[in-house]
Amino acid sequence: MRHYTTLVWGLGGLFVAWHAGPIAAQDASSERLTLSGNVAMTSDYIWRGQSQTNTDPAIQGGFDAAYKLNDSLAVYAGAWGSNVDFGTEGDDTDLELDTYGGLQGSLGNWGWKLGGIYYNYPGHEKGYHYPYGEVVAQLGYDFKVASLTVQGAYSPEFFGQSGDEYHLALAGSIPLQAGFSLTGGAGRTWVDDKLAWGTPSWFDWNTGISYSYKVFTISALYTDTDLGKHECFGGTNYCDATGVVTVSAAF
Repeated sequence: MRHYTTLVWGLGGLFVAWHAGPIAAQDASSERLTLSGNVAMTSDYIWRGQSQTNTDPAIQGGFDAAYKLNDSLAVYAGAWGSNVDFGTEGDDTDLELDTYGGLQGSLGNWGWKLGGIYYNYPGHEKGYHYPYGEVVAQLGYDFKVASLTVQGAYSPEFFGQSGDEYHLALAGSIPLQAGFSLTGGAGRTWVDDKLAWGTPSWFDWNTGISYSYKVFTISALYTDTDLGKHECFGGTNYCDATGVVTVSAAF
C-alpha cells in the first residue's frame, strides 16, 4: 500500500507518483516530455500511519513520465516499488510494485491531479487477494510562504477484498531558510470490511522537518494513528507512534 511519500520526505522528492504534498505548476519550457526518477532509503515504510515492513527499513524507488498537452495540462504515468513485510504467517510477499497514471494541471497558484493507481504485490499468495486499485484526486494551492494539498481516494475493492475504501487527507509544507522545510498532514481512512482489512477505520497524522541539497533530501518524521494495539492487525505495533528517517534522491 503506497504511502504518499511527500508526507515522509517533507518532500524534496515532491511529485514522485501520488504525493500528498503541494502540486507544482506545469513547466513553461518548450520541452513537452519530462522524465524523472527517485530512490530512497527509509527506516520504516509508513503508509497512512501504518508500517508496511514490520517496522523494518525499506529501499524504494521509481520513475515518472509527463507529457505536456499545453502549458497548463499534462498526461503523466509512472511506477514505484518498495520491499514490504506484512508479518503474515505462511505469506512470503516481500515486494510492492505500483503503477499509476492520469492528468495533471495548473491554473495560477492552483494545481490538480486526477488519475488512478494500481497496487500490485508480485509473488503474493493468491488466497490473500492483495492487489487493488484506487481512483485518486488532488487539489493544491501554493501560498508562496506555505502550500496546502487536499487529497481524496476511493477503491471499490480494497486490499484483501475488504470492500469499499475511502480516504481523505490534508497535507502542508512550509519552506524555511537554507534548504529546510516543515511538513505535516492528517488523514482519515474508512474501510467497509474491517475484519478482512485488519483494523477499524482510522485517523493518522504526521509532522516533520526536511533538508534538501541539490538532488538529495533527508527528512525526520513523527507519525501516529488513533488505533490501539488491540485494534491493529491482531495486536501488532504497526499502528503505533514512531519516528522515521528517510534519505532520498530525485533525478
